[in-house]
Amino acid sequence: MLPKGSNSGIYLQGRYEIQLADSWDVKNPKSSDCGGIYQRWNEATQKGFEGSSPRINATFAPGLWQHLTVMFQAPKFDINNKKIANAKFEKIILNGVTIHENVILSGPTRGYHLDEVTKAPLLIQGDHGDIAFKNIQYAVLNDFDFKLKNLSFDYFDISQGNDKKALTPTRSGKADKLDFRLADNPDKFDLTFKAKFDVTESDEYLFTFIRNGIGSLKIDDQEIIKKEWLIFPDTRSAKIQLTPGEHSLELYYNKDFTWRPSALSLTVQKSNVRPAQLHDNGSMPDIPADPLITVDALTETAIQRSYWTIEGTKKYTHAISVGSPAGVHFAYNLNQGGIYTIWKGPFLRTTDMWFERGEPQTADAMGSIITLAGKCPVVPAGTLPDTLDDRKTLIYRGYQLDNEQIPSFQYLLNGTKIEDKISPNMMNNGLKRTVSINGTLNGLQYRLADGQIEELTKGVFLIDKKYYVIVPKELKPSISKTGSSQALVVQADGKKVVSTMSYEILW
Repeated sequence: MLPKGSNSGIYLQGRYEIQLADSWDVKNPKSSDCGGIYQRWNEATQKGFEGSSPRINATFAPGLWQHLTVMFQAPKFDINNKKIANAKFEKIILNGVTIHENVILSGPTRGYHLDEVTKAPLLIQGDHGDIAFKNIQYAVLNDFDFKLKNLSFDYFDISQGNDKKALTPTRSGKADKLDFRLADNPDKFDLTFKAKFDVTESDEYLFTFIRNGIGSLKIDDQEIIKKEWLIFPDTRSAKIQLTPGEHSLELYYNKDFTWRPSALSLTVQKSNVRPAQLHDNGSMPDIPADPLITVDALTETAIQRSYWTIEGTKKYTHAISVGSPAGVHFAYNLNQGGIYTIWKGPFLRTTDMWFERGEPQTADAMGSIITLAGKCPVVPAGTLPDTLDDRKTLIYRGYQLDNEQIPSFQYLLNGTKIEDKISPNMMNNGLKRTVSINGTLNGLQYRLADGQIEELTKGVFLIDKKYYVIVPKELKPSISKTGSSQALVVQADGKKVVSTMSYEILW
């Protein structure tokens, strides 16, 4: 957490710096902005070289907790202490967004140590302003010596169809590693592998199985990955607690189609180790990369209907995303009149809508998302329901566009007209929401936010420690309890025919 204007850094091995800084309003981040890999420096010959800028600015506003994940590979040396491999940032993720991948470091960045070593502690810079850290976790990932022994296979030719499968294998034998190429027919086969393996430590082991076709995995006769049909790159993983000693493995793989290549991959890992590969390299072809299909909002407001999936579980079918050239965007649930996601940076990834079948029909934010409660901004006074009946109580009436193509969403709430307009604020660093009630105002209230709410100062509220809501003081906002949570509410003015309320969302 950084206050406004502060600056810090975290050094892997005390030598390779990831910059931490208040870069909230920066449009085009440099290596000296938050998440940047700082420049190298040679006082005698070359000052300020190399360095790597983050792909996008994924930082949040001052005073909000931010989350950084770093995957780092230390430099490697031979027995004579000669460097044989450079240090590398394998991946850096800031607030859920990958901002660096596979950045090789030819030497230390500007800092306190110019030598390079195999092991050294983390260093946190603390002389450029205030900064707070919490929940620091690390794992040293060692190589995992995990081997299958007595690996055997049974191959059945099913070129005439699964229903013509013989009772006895077409061929059986021994193998060094799992490999679908043990089948004579690479597209129509049935393979069963059996093996033993030894475990030296009691731990939870994670097995990950990738294939094109039908497959299952048993450990000690327990089916931990159920038999089902998959198309890679979809994966199935399962954890199992194992005790020291010998264990058995049985893997089943069946493929009866030609329109996608065969693929078989099985890896295993536990805490603090890299995954051990149990298949031959040639058994797993490169995973094809889907093209990046996007909608941008560089010069004008962009409006896109789609499905949306929140946190991998909840799916909105009546969703609309609105992007702004200011770089502040939101996604909206038309059934409830609720904002459920906000983000900054590039607008929308639509690959899963338009590539091949576009089967998921979902869109994804291209920046660092903040998830909101997504509740209707107007509700009856005294009640704070999670949802409103979108067939009887809250009726969606479409949206109207202003001169800048910004939509105003129209609703009827028990017959009363509601208008909800969300646009960039004056500073283009957040959203301004204006909600109007036209009709019967008695018994209605505005609902601005839900979650754990803290009033920082008059009119400034921190919601779930993730974003700010700024409310004009004269509206007299109050915090109401709703179940185990809270809601920020403002009473509608029952003396007027039309009541309008505006507030800002910053993150």
